[in-house]
Amino acid sequence: MRLSRNFTRASIVFVLALLLGGSARAQISKADQAKIASWPVTMQSVNRFMTFEKGFGALKASEPGLAAAGGMDMEKRVRVMSGIPAAVKLAGGSAANVADVVWTGAALHMLMAKMDPKRARVFTSGQAMEPSPQQRAFAEAHRADLVRWRQELVEIGNAQIAKYGK
Repeated sequence: MRLSRNFTRASIVFVLALLLGGSARAQISKADQAKIASWPVTMQSVNRFMTFEKGFGALKASEPGLAAAGGMDMEKRVRVMSGIPAAVKLAGGSAANVADVVWTGAALHMLMAKMDPKRARVFTSGQAMEPSPQQRAFAEAHRADLVRWRQELVEIGNAQIAKYGK
C-alpha cells in the first residue's frame, strides 16, 4: 500500500513536471501565478488539455524543441510550443489553443492541489496562488470530475514513463 501511494505521488509530480517543466517544485513567477490563478477554466478547455496530455509523451519524445521548454517561464513555453506544428495540431489547431492548454493545465493542477493539502505542498510550496472565484465555482461544480481527471493524469503519466522512460 505504501509503495502504491509513493508511486502515485511520484506520478502526479511527473505529470506536473511535464506540464510546468523542470521540477514541479520550481518557483513560478508572480506574473505567471497571477495568470494561472485567474485563467478561466471551462469544460471545453479541460477536454482540450486532457486530449493534449494523452499525446504529449509521444510529442515530447519526437520534438527536441520541447525539451528546452522545460526551464522556461510559462509565456516563453507557450511561444516555443506554438512554433512546433505538431504541438499546435495536438492542441487543436491554433496557437491560441496551445496557450489555453498550457494555462488551463496549470490552473487545473492548482485546483487539484488545493483539493488535497498533501499535494498542495508539492505544487504551491512558496507560491501565493489562490483560485479565482470562477475557478472555485468550477471546482465545486466538478469536484468528482477533478478526482477522475487527476486519476487519468496519473495513468497518462505512468503510461508515458513506461513507453518513453521520461
